[in-house]
Amino acid sequence: MHLNGRFSSERELREKLDFIYEKSKSGSSFYGILEVASNEVTIITAIHAIKSNSGANTAGVDRRKMDRYLQMDRSKLISLVQGAFQNYQPKPARRVYIQKSNGKQRPLGIPTVLDRIVQECMRIVLEPILEAQFFDHSYGFRPMRDTAMALERIKRLSHTTG
Repeated sequence: MHLNGRFSSERELREKLDFIYEKSKSGSSFYGILEVASNEVTIITAIHAIKSNSGANTAGVDRRKMDRYLQMDRSKLISLVQGAFQNYQPKPARRVYIQKSNGKQRPLGIPTVLDRIVQECMRIVLEPILEAQFFDHSYGFRPMRDTAMALERIKRLSHTTG
C-alpha cells in the first residue's frame, strides 16, 4: 500500500499514523514511508520531540547543538533534514561514559542532532507499523508500557493459574 506523503498539519499526520496502524494490524505492507518521514510536518514534530528531551542540547561528534538548528531559517532547516534523507549515512556517535551506582561506568553513544532528527522522523512512521504487529503483552522498550505493567500482568496470571 502506498503511503501518500502529502499532508500539512499535525492533525493530518496523526490521522495518517492511525491509518497506518490500522492497516498494519490487518497485515498490509507499505511503501512511500520516506515520503511521510521527510514531510515538513513530520520533521517539525520530530524536532519538538527531541528538544523536549533532557539531553536535547548535547552535541554529537560534530559539536553542533539543537540551538543551532532552532535558530536556522525554517525552510533551510527543512531542506537540510530532507537532504539528509537522501543516501542517509549517520555520523559516528560520540562516546561518553556515565557513572553507575555500583561504581562502574556505562558507555553512552550520542548521535549528532541531525541524526537524531532523521531517526526520530523514521521512528514516528515505523512505530505504528510495528506496534500493530507486536504481541499485546510484550513490554520492553515500547511506548506507554513499563516494568510495573509487566509485573502486574505476571501477578494477574499467577492468581488465575495458581
